[in-house]
Amino acid sequence: MRAWRLAVGVLVIVLALGPALPAHAGAPLHLWVDEDYCSTCSNGAHVWNVDAFSTISAALRAAAPGATVHVAPGSYYEDVRIAQPVRLLATGPGVMLSPRRAQVTVAVAANGVTVDGLEVAGGSQAAILVTGPDFQREPIRDVTIRGCTVRGGLFGIAVNIDLAWNYGTLPAEMVEISDNTVSGCTRAIYVYNAEAEITRNDVSQLAPEGIGIYSSQGSVSHIVANTVRADAPHNRAIYILDNQGTVVDRNSLVGTADVLTPTTAITLDGYDDLVLSNNRVDGFYWGTHAYTGGTARVERNSFHNTAAWAISFGTAITTTQVTIADNLISGSYWGLRLDDDSGYGLQAAVYGNSFSNNVIGVQLASSVTGDEVALHGNAFCGNLSAGLRSEAEAPIDARENWWGANSGPGPAGSGDQVKGVGTISVSPWVRLSASATSAGEGRTRIVATLASDHYRLGDYPLVFSTTQGTFISSADTTCSVPTEADGTAQVTLTLAQGQGATVYVGSSCGPVLSLSVPQGAQGPSLPLLRSKSMPQ
Repeated sequence: MRAWRLAVGVLVIVLALGPALPAHAGAPLHLWVDEDYCSTCSNGAHVWNVDAFSTISAALRAAAPGATVHVAPGSYYEDVRIAQPVRLLATGPGVMLSPRRAQVTVAVAANGVTVDGLEVAGGSQAAILVTGPDFQREPIRDVTIRGCTVRGGLFGIAVNIDLAWNYGTLPAEMVEISDNTVSGCTRAIYVYNAEAEITRNDVSQLAPEGIGIYSSQGSVSHIVANTVRADAPHNRAIYILDNQGTVVDRNSLVGTADVLTPTTAITLDGYDDLVLSNNRVDGFYWGTHAYTGGTARVERNSFHNTAAWAISFGTAITTTQVTIADNLISGSYWGLRLDDDSGYGLQAAVYGNSFSNNVIGVQLASSVTGDEVALHGNAFCGNLSAGLRSEAEAPIDARENWWGANSGPGPAGSGDQVKGVGTISVSPWVRLSASATSAGEGRTRIVATLASDHYRLGDYPLVFSTTQGTFISSADTTCSVPTEADGTAQVTLTLAQGQGATVYVGSSCGPVLSLSVPQGAQGPSLPLLRSKSMPQ
């Protein structure tokens, strides 16, 4: 009996001294927050202080790792700290969260966290700050900030920086900042040393920075399909510093071209393997401004009404290797500006771009040498002072470009002017040709081609007009059709029986050539007259 009692005593002691049950053992995986919940309320059939709470902070303290905290619409005044993997979700619009005393309204101090749908007023430092579970010791991983409305704060949404402005030395991974509306912040979205997807955000009322990506240290970030409005002095819609592999794609950047309100759409201050593609930039003082060298591809963007320049690349620190292709650039003082002022070396391939209605289409600085720039297959039209202006004494090869006229560039031809200190080679240049073929039943197919021996200009709008009949595509006497990848554009003209017409083909700079189409043919397809150039 004594032995039995001794064994029981030992067992009790072991159990007492053994590991306690986890604090969240048995905790619900779904918790509900409503500012109207209370200890004596019905609480939507939830259990008070088990899965029903009146504050977000209380629910987070009770939540098990991996739980979801559902927050009902209401006004919540509290400083929220997320210290374990959870999903913090608004159940509908109108979940308004404001800070009480803290510098940060929502502090994400864990990995595996999602914050979705909240309206967050910024603290003195930040509205949402992501530092991870152990800043500088454990990297941030798998954090999503989605669908939130953020107003105010030095930072709207910031990742991998702490309140003392210490920058994260460990690269953050799997960071998503998407579908948020951010306004009234000094820096709206700020990401340091992170692999981040920054997509479909709407940013406005910034002072001075919209989306900033800093020091990737090999991490690749994507800035995609965002809208940024920048209309205050010294605003920068997108700022990239010391980054590798960043992709900036399909963003809409809207500024002001007011010369008294200098704004920049995209600032590049240290970059490598950068891709700027399919962005629309409208109304800034500067479009893309690269302060330092690196490698980049600038493709299929449109720049409109930038007061100074649309694109500028220089070589302040290191060699610049850049491809500038298939961009639409109009309404700037300089469409493209290139320099090698520091002498580190420039390699620029410039092709397939359209420079129209600028003061100067392309400006080459005196530091540029002849073998540093390849300038072919571009379209110049309506640039007021010059399509191409070179201050370099070195010879420049600018052959096989379209200058807006079959007679070539000025001063010898009637196209855009080419001006330079040194020799600039322009011949041969791209020419416009056209032919007409009867398609029967009063229809005539007209095919125009914009090409040279080695280049065919695609996606360039050609303008067709007729003295009689109408074009099927526009049901009018004029129509504009972009060229295909092979440099061709075609239209079909309908004429009444016995009716003939003269068709003019050109661009926004005016007609370039004409075709005589005889009386509306009713029979099988037959070749008609080819085009002839109009007097230049």
